[in-house]
Amino acid sequence: VPLGGAGGEVVRILDREVDAWVYAASGTKRWDTCAAEALLLSSGGFIVSHSSGTTYDYTSSCLPRNADGVVAALGDFDIYQKAFQWES
Repeated sequence: VPLGGAGGEVVRILDREVDAWVYAASGTKRWDTCAAEALLLSSGGFIVSHSSGTTYDYTSSCLPRNADGVVAALGDFDIYQKAFQWES
């Protein structure tokens, strides 16, 4: 069954069907990732910007678009930081 959207991708991570979700393009919005991020954080995971590895701002002053893509996974953030060559 094909799953679309951030929520479906994160469910696949939480069910351990996949190790990570890498979406290297603009297209998702904050409302697509905020609940998914909460689920991942509560399970030891993360959702960050694909281009910089920084967490997303969900305050009312932020722009809604996740313009730099998304990386989501469970586990050790350092592995992904090295793989994507994000600054520490």
